[in-house]
Amino acid sequence: MNNISLARKVFLALKYRKTAFNIIWNSTIGKGRAGNYPENIGIEIISKCNLACSMCHNADLRVEHNEDSRVSLDLIKKLLPELKKYKPIVSLSGGEPMLHSRLFDMVSLLSKNNILTSVSTNGTLIGHRIDEILDSGLGFISVSLDHFKPELHDQGRGKQGTFAKVVEGVKLLSKRRKKTPFNIKINTVIREDNYDELPQIYSFIETLGVDEWSLAHLSFLTPKMAQDVEEYKCANGFSSPWYAFPLGRDALFSDDQIEKLVKGVQKLRDMSKIYKTRLSLPTLEEKDYYLYYKGKYPTCKSSCSFPTRGVLIHSGAKVSTCVMDLGDVYKDNSISSIWNSARANKFRSLYREQKIFPHCLRCNSLNYDFSNHEVVVERDIA
Repeated sequence: MNNISLARKVFLALKYRKTAFNIIWNSTIGKGRAGNYPENIGIEIISKCNLACSMCHNADLRVEHNEDSRVSLDLIKKLLPELKKYKPIVSLSGGEPMLHSRLFDMVSLLSKNNILTSVSTNGTLIGHRIDEILDSGLGFISVSLDHFKPELHDQGRGKQGTFAKVVEGVKLLSKRRKKTPFNIKINTVIREDNYDELPQIYSFIETLGVDEWSLAHLSFLTPKMAQDVEEYKCANGFSSPWYAFPLGRDALFSDDQIEKLVKGVQKLRDMSKIYKTRLSLPTLEEKDYYLYYKGKYPTCKSSCSFPTRGVLIHSGAKVSTCVMDLGDVYKDNSISSIWNSARANKFRSLYREQKIFPHCLRCNSLNYDFSNHEVVVERDIA
């Protein structure tokens, strides 16, 4: 979700009327129910990546990349009639999507048919493809940047020189864009090497000329959570196209570290009142940071809209929810037929019944509820 100005929301609502109607309907009258077609379609167009990020939960796919996992322009053309009809938001990702030679042919094709698009990238190739970005009609672009210190960003991304390429590319894009992309967003994952320097990162990002800075909690699994996920997958035949980072211990941060993080986030709120770069914080309330980072389980009162509003296309043409493969576009003919299939309806019924799966325990899409826990720390976190 992008944090955009009211004026930009009005502009986009008028330009993409069917898409805006879908969002409003699914958030109000149709909330909690699946419509005739997904509102969001994520397409992992390539599994290959040019970095080796330490927290990447798809690292094996990067190594085992093959051409069969690449989404082709022909597939986008095949899907175009139903995409034109239903007008979902189409989000293109990877791997690193800018390694795909036809990425901006896809974006241009979708944009010319008034389909709102977004691209998520590590940012290292923005400079190389700047003209294509600007000419494609791309709606939104999200760029990963983890620190204001080059050495720490590069260390986390597994390759020296990454920080310089990202910053140079983002500044160039901010300077040269005219109408599109509508929103340039920097994404930062809260990690062990940046949790106590978030205000300094915000100050640096303010100098880049971007529209938005989005913070995300690290999606991690404790050993117990990882065991629960595997047992549930085996028992129910689930297969998931993405996973959380295996932590290898029961808590990510200590109480002292969490206290620093909470104070830093509170400072960010104050800074956002004077900075031009809009701030997007995780939905998790600050009082629950202790429970999140100490590996506590959320309750079934937690909620997520993705099972009833979105799908992911990956591995060439497979269509999945967050935890279950539903079909194949070539074998099943269309996203629509897969979305309305017996298998998809069975999954959504299971979700309505159980409310939360083990896979959900540290997902950034989840609206967390920790009401069955007490925060046991001798500190004021209000």
